[in-house]
Amino acid sequence: WSAYEAKQKEASKPPEKYEWAAPENSRVGQKRVESLMELAKKDGWTQERFQSELTSENNVRNLVLQEATDSLKAEQADWEKSLREDKEVGGDALKGAAEIANRGLEWLFKDDPNELKFLRDSGYLNKPGVFKAMRRIGLQLQNDSLVTSKNTPKPKEETQNERLIRVLNS
Repeated sequence: WSAYEAKQKEASKPPEKYEWAAPENSRVGQKRVESLMELAKKDGWTQERFQSELTSENNVRNLVLQEATDSLKAEQADWEKSLREDKEVGGDALKGAAEIANRGLEWLFKDDPNELKFLRDSGYLNKPGVFKAMRRIGLQLQNDSLVTSKNTPKPKEETQNERLIRVLNS
């Protein structure tokens, strides 16, 4: 018994330095590891308990992230369905509406391709309100022409910026 008891006593001693074998793609940051390390030293945790606590925290963080990802995907699917069923832009008109919305989007972010890529990758452009706003901007950017008689003075042409400001303010 004495050898077994000595081994158990040694195993229950807190180590001089705690180490965490972080799994690949760990969600626990270094600051949190250090914070838990201080608590472990203060309360005399074993290396095994320290490892277990961090592993549990990492698992919880992964679950929370997965739930958020699943929720966002479900919401994005609802947005896409709403757009397809929308009376104004859905159904057969969706392809044309998307081309017009894309024109507005590209015009707004012509100077910032990284932001444009982020928006496209995020899925938020399929949110009906965002999609319709981009479409309204795209519609305003179309080259409209005004037919006038010879005696009617030509109205001052609006620049794209002036037209956009007018639309956004209306």
